[in-house]
Amino acid sequence: MPHQFTQFGRPYQWLMASIVIFISIVLFACDSLLAHGTIPAIGYSVLVLLSLSLSRKFVYALATLCSILTWLALALEPPGHPLWVSLFDRSMIVVVVWMTTVLGLQLIRAERQVTQQAEDLQRSNIELEHFASLVSHDLRSPLTTILYTIELALEQSGSKLDVEDRELLATARGTATEMAHMVSRLLEYSRAGHSPLTIEPCNCEACVAGVLQRLNALLTETRAEVTRDPLPVVGGDSTLLAELFQNLIENAAKYHGLTPPRIHISAQPAHGEYIFSIRDNGAGMQEIDTQRIFQRFIRGTRTGSNKGSGIGLATCKTIVERHRGRIWVASKPQLGSTFYFTLPKATDGEPG
Repeated sequence: MPHQFTQFGRPYQWLMASIVIFISIVLFACDSLLAHGTIPAIGYSVLVLLSLSLSRKFVYALATLCSILTWLALALEPPGHPLWVSLFDRSMIVVVVWMTTVLGLQLIRAERQVTQQAEDLQRSNIELEHFASLVSHDLRSPLTTILYTIELALEQSGSKLDVEDRELLATARGTATEMAHMVSRLLEYSRAGHSPLTIEPCNCEACVAGVLQRLNALLTETRAEVTRDPLPVVGGDSTLLAELFQNLIENAAKYHGLTPPRIHISAQPAHGEYIFSIRDNGAGMQEIDTQRIFQRFIRGTRTGSNKGSGIGLATCKTIVERHRGRIWVASKPQLGSTFYFTLPKATDGEPG
């Protein structure tokens, strides 16, 4: 981008300014030898574009210099056209030079604003994620204490508590458990975005097998059936990829319709990467949810999804993007969902 040239410092700027002025004088010499000045208009405009890497004052000064040289060349050019034609040509040159100047400076200004906004947004996101990590870490200990105290009260009080008191304690336990789950999700999201990325060959068959073992209780409870095609070896961080598969399979098992979950995992090769799909027969989601479901703290309108944390799919998106991949979903209400994501082949080198 043009304004990035200023990183070379003042000596570079002086050299650039000298070259631009020298070329403008050369163009003036050529202009004075021509019968009209249409060709130098292109050269003057190019000079203005090149000078956008310098200060605004210099750009305006250069545009003024080019305008003066344009009219000065009118007195020196050889005869060959009527005066009104030469005057029209010179006027058009000046108009083109100043339009290039104004539009070029506006473009640079807009570019800098966009860059600044992007930097501010990135800094805000980093601060938010750092804050979430700190808060999540600090909340784990008191939450554990609260849950332990509630369990102890329920066990030791026994028949001393009436039904209403026991219901209140059970409600408190459920709320504390949900908050603990939210805290764990926040920590997972923070680790997914900031933990060191170790890229190595990762056997997705073994990865998914380990995930299914960890989710065995949930799969048994929901009577979920998980099938899969042979899965490839990809280049990725095995810990983060296991978290990716776990989040997607867990969601498919939790948010099912009236029938038990049926989940199928497959992968297809495509131009240096694999396209994975995780298909379920769940409640599906509305079209609006397929566009926003991967944002942080956004919950879908799927059956039962209001109990989610709104972080799991955002974590999946972070993991996939750190592996230079893409993630999206195809879904219709009551017809299930299919989550797609891409991962690089193991031989493609390390993603950035």
